[in-house]
Amino acid sequence: MHTSRQADRAQAEQRILGSMLLDPDCVPKILNKLKPDDFFVRQNREIYLSIRFLSRRSAPIDAVTVLQNLRETGCWDELSYRTYLYEMMSETPSSAEVDQYIAQMLSLSGMAPCDFDGGEGEDKPDNERAPPNL
Repeated sequence: MHTSRQADRAQAEQRILGSMLLDPDCVPKILNKLKPDDFFVRQNREIYLSIRFLSRRSAPIDAVTVLQNLRETGCWDELSYRTYLYEMMSETPSSAEVDQYIAQMLSLSGMAPCDFDGGEGEDKPDNERAPPNL
């Protein structure tokens, strides 16, 4: 069961990622402030890794390219990721307050990783899910 702190942290993570998808101009700033291990929700970490991968290749940062990259890296569950990304984007008011989302996320750090669906399955290390040359 998620605590209120975990829910707040997950929401901050989602708003950071939603900001990145809504406003690709803020991606470099966020990539300079956060690393994959800062994300405690496994799916959020996978999305962050995908955005970082695409950014390093100067590829477009949008829901379509992120979903395609997740599929190519084996992190693909079409229905859940597609729904999750679009909900994330629709629930993010704008990227204007991304610094506040980052501060909130980091202030709630130190929690064990979890799945967004509440599952307690064993996670693979990031390097087993990430595309080559990340």
